[in-house]
Amino acid sequence: MTFLRALAPALLAALLFAGALPPFGQWWLAWVWMGPLFWKLWSGEQARGLWFGFRQGWLTGFLMFLATVWWVGHVTVPGMLALCVYLALYPAVWGALAARLRPSSPGRGLLSALALALLWAGLEWARGAMPVMGFPWNGAAAPLVEMPGLRALAAWTGVTGLSALPVLFMSGLAVLWLLRGHRNVRGRAVLLCGVLALPAMLTLALWEKSPPSAAQVQVLLVQPNVPRTEPEPLPDPLTDEDVVRLRAEMDAEDDAQRAAAQSLTLAGLAAAQVKPQLIVWPESAVPGDVREVKNMQMFQSLFDAGAQSIISGVDANIPDDAGNQRPGNCAVLLTGDPRNFQLHAKVHLVAFGEYIPLRRQIPLLEKWLGHLIVRDFMPGTSLEPLLAEGLPGEIIPLICFEDTIAPLAAKFVRERPQLIVNLTNDNWFQQSTESAIHTLNARWRCVELRRPMVRASNTGVTCVIDTEGRITDELPRWQPGVLHASVALPPGEVTFYARHGNVFSITAGLVGLALALVLILTRPRP
Repeated sequence: MTFLRALAPALLAALLFAGALPPFGQWWLAWVWMGPLFWKLWSGEQARGLWFGFRQGWLTGFLMFLATVWWVGHVTVPGMLALCVYLALYPAVWGALAARLRPSSPGRGLLSALALALLWAGLEWARGAMPVMGFPWNGAAAPLVEMPGLRALAAWTGVTGLSALPVLFMSGLAVLWLLRGHRNVRGRAVLLCGVLALPAMLTLALWEKSPPSAAQVQVLLVQPNVPRTEPEPLPDPLTDEDVVRLRAEMDAEDDAQRAAAQSLTLAGLAAAQVKPQLIVWPESAVPGDVREVKNMQMFQSLFDAGAQSIISGVDANIPDDAGNQRPGNCAVLLTGDPRNFQLHAKVHLVAFGEYIPLRRQIPLLEKWLGHLIVRDFMPGTSLEPLLAEGLPGEIIPLICFEDTIAPLAAKFVRERPQLIVNLTNDNWFQQSTESAIHTLNARWRCVELRRPMVRASNTGVTCVIDTEGRITDELPRWQPGVLHASVALPPGEVTFYARHGNVFSITAGLVGLALALVLILTRPRP
């Protein structure tokens, strides 16, 4: 029973937060999901210990991330569990301090709520900024992209800074609940008005007005819906049965190439009708090197049909500092002619998906995982937008999960009309909620940077997102198709967030930590 009493609040909080994300998408739950956690931390007569708060925060965080990133298990179950164990450390640190900040008066309660809100924003920034293990997904404010007006604040604070608001709201309500019998009625009334009025006032003050359009871009997004094949490790020595199996796998690869060619044909038929300025193809969509004759012929057919430019994901060899060719996850932009192309290599690689960290320094990693990733991908270094002749704006190329990394996307921003183009393939996670959650997190880049985005995904979500983070056009997931849309490009205003990054979240975290320590050290004795 003791275990169940400890588990129930954490489990309820985790389920409420999961309900705020797709597929349920009840964004208002983002404002109240921390209620069970506060009840557990602040119930009783005295402030709890640091270790108690750490345990409760870690348990809540573990269940919260387990409920929202379970789809990583389609790739690796041990990796998914290890990720949840690690990510839970951030709410654990927050819970440790929150347990010691149980207020005894409305004044200290207001300061405690403020400290906890600012501290949460700083911890969310740290969770995304950590090298190798950085994971910025699913912050407390992520579901609020569905809330007009208030979401516009992210152009100054970023989504991590905006997460302080729902935490401040729930912290304030928790203080009011805790001090419901306190004799200072006026102080409680002021706190109540502040807690309830703050989100409403910000929503009205920031109500969105679409920026003027500097230009229109006609885009054609391709969703091929090509299934993923997983080749098995080669046995040693090979038998006749192995040769038969390998030939079958080669046939499967040929099927994928035919599917890609068929989808390009569909794009060609659509291009002949709408004459798009830009055709967008998903991540790793081109089988083999872009320079191969069959690929050149496919792209030429699209140019012949009327396309002006094409951008596609492609695996290409790129030179390292020593001049050696290494594989890279790239975007290729072709303009007018297949021979006229630019390669952009993915900057932020996924650990254990595109490279193995410390594989040379830790031989065990090479032994356990070397057969999965034979050679590490080469990270790109260019942060320059791509420019195609005839397009009225620049292209910010983001590959795969790069559209969830706000500081990286901000480095591409220039004071000119720009279009964010995301090429991704979420087929690794099968028909799970991952693609919808991925898109939800990506929508914040449009709000933070005031740049529209088009996404081409192998299996979905293939869509157009405007500068307010709204999906204006979308293809059904898990079926092939093409989407034609006219995308309005704003003049090129550079937001505060694009210029200064997460300065708000970093400052908030430091101020919140300092304020929390002062409140703990000056806490009156019972």
